[in-house]
Amino acid sequence: MRYTVCVTAGSHGMKSLVMPFEAAPDAIRRVSSPLPLYGARWVQRAVERLGFGAIGRGLRLRRFARAVGAGLERMGLPGDGVVWLDPEAYRELANAPPGEDERGGAIGSLLTGRCLLGSELIRIARSHGTGPQEALGSAEALVRAGAALRFAAVEVDELGAVCRRCGSRDGIYPEQCAHCGSPFCPRCSRCAAMGTAKGCEPLYAMEAPLLDPEAPQNEGCPGEGGRLDPRLVASLSEAQRRAFEALQAGVCVRFEAGGNPRAPGGCLVWAVTGAGKTEVAFGAADQVLQRGGRVLFATPRREIAAEVAARAERAFRGWPVRLLMGRSGAGSRAQAAGSGWSRPLGQELIVATTHQALRFFRAFALVILDEFDAFPYAGSDMLGMAVERAAHPGGFGVIMSATPGQAQVDRVRRRGWTVIYIPARYHGRPLPVPQIWVHGAMRRWEEAPDDPGRVPEFIRNWLHGRRPGTRVLVFCPTVERVEKVARALRASACHSRHPGRDRIVAEFAASRERVLVTTTLLERGVTFAGVDVLVLFADQDGVFDEAALVQMAGRCGRSPDRPEGRVLFAAATRSRAMRRAVESIAAMNERARAAGLLRLV
Repeated sequence: MRYTVCVTAGSHGMKSLVMPFEAAPDAIRRVSSPLPLYGARWVQRAVERLGFGAIGRGLRLRRFARAVGAGLERMGLPGDGVVWLDPEAYRELANAPPGEDERGGAIGSLLTGRCLLGSELIRIARSHGTGPQEALGSAEALVRAGAALRFAAVEVDELGAVCRRCGSRDGIYPEQCAHCGSPFCPRCSRCAAMGTAKGCEPLYAMEAPLLDPEAPQNEGCPGEGGRLDPRLVASLSEAQRRAFEALQAGVCVRFEAGGNPRAPGGCLVWAVTGAGKTEVAFGAADQVLQRGGRVLFATPRREIAAEVAARAERAFRGWPVRLLMGRSGAGSRAQAAGSGWSRPLGQELIVATTHQALRFFRAFALVILDEFDAFPYAGSDMLGMAVERAAHPGGFGVIMSATPGQAQVDRVRRRGWTVIYIPARYHGRPLPVPQIWVHGAMRRWEEAPDDPGRVPEFIRNWLHGRRPGTRVLVFCPTVERVEKVARALRASACHSRHPGRDRIVAEFAASRERVLVTTTLLERGVTFAGVDVLVLFADQDGVFDEAALVQMAGRCGRSPDRPEGRVLFAAATRSRAMRRAVESIAAMNERARAAGLLRLV
């Protein structure tokens, strides 16, 4: 779609209107050339930057017009893409009604709560029997009516180019575009896996209502009614039950009488590994669904998203559960046209990877973000922006982790959010506290990790000293070291590059006695009954930080049938991360003990 810009100048300053070139009156099309959207938006932003003061109709206006034309030509665009109108003609054009049949309808329902490229909207609309021109025309009508926003997917401003979908200024490159004809059309490579965002592509965004006024309402607070399986609630441990009720109470206060802006806007659930925090979060989701709200459960990893969706389908009765996650390559880019995206948003629970949040816009009354300290979410400005934009400004946020870090805890408290602890696992037994073994023999083994003769005697004895029927997860810092250590220990290896990693993990889960050497690939989201954990070369900075060590230790003792186990951090030196990980686990045990949540039998 091509665009034109109409600009007027009067006693109250300058105003601009960007509209599709094909929809403009004949008088405008005869005197101007069409622009790609990023060029039209550049002109509009230039007008906005000029301010609201009167510019007059003399020399200053003519200079500005020449400067705009020259700027467009430097971008390889026609300088006559701007039409200068007198105030009366501009007012008549800006106030033209968009047409009752295009104010919403099917496209409005598909766009509500979403942030979609024009090409994505076309694909979704086509599955509903709507043609491309009709879909984009309806979207533009929503923009004209003020119901939706429209940006160039990649825009150019005074600081350079910026992707309006992912917020990135890095990884944007100009290219010769066959679609718009521009020799310098900017394209974002950072979010290209979700479909190409470029300067000539419109990006539509439309806010959803916080709560659906026509949905079944339940103003009762925790425990009154609902469609959450009562068997799940009855199965909660005491630690889970306390957090479950505290989280539901926070949601109730936030949404009482239609929304309390002075109530905390969210909370941090700080749970030990294996505590069952997902089921705790389901209680908050049920409260929001009862009030007519939408819920997003976001997690960085596909495997965890699939598992959570399956658990949610068993836990909720009557509420629809939708799973959204990319596959790989073209499959990821096609998600917007798949069955998960073809339906309008309803009163439902959506489980998605954090990348899928890029396609939402102020849609969810409740956003639950699990494992926010995990890759690829941790440290990603793009994903952080996406999840925050998916949340409705008046909604409630829940972030969950076993290893939030002090900086995140401080940030949560500065925002006025509460911290809810789950310091004990659902079986009520203490977390296995890691043992630290530091010896120079680890340095010698590190120099030749595939040499069986360099395996320290202490490590051999520790491995052979495990209880019958116990498996061992051995963590190493790099893929190369995993392969070599596996050869030295005559064990299996598993890492992200291994073509048979799923099969190896399944065989390890089904075995009774086995040693599996792996990377941080298995530090989260997996549960094996009866495992000991050995972390080799645990002093590796940049790989084994405190959070990673706590998560790896958390693979041990998760099963109620085998709640005990051994954890060993072995290294040539004692790192700060090793020490703090041990202190963190011991501190959670002490917190649980003080709260009377441990069964010391």
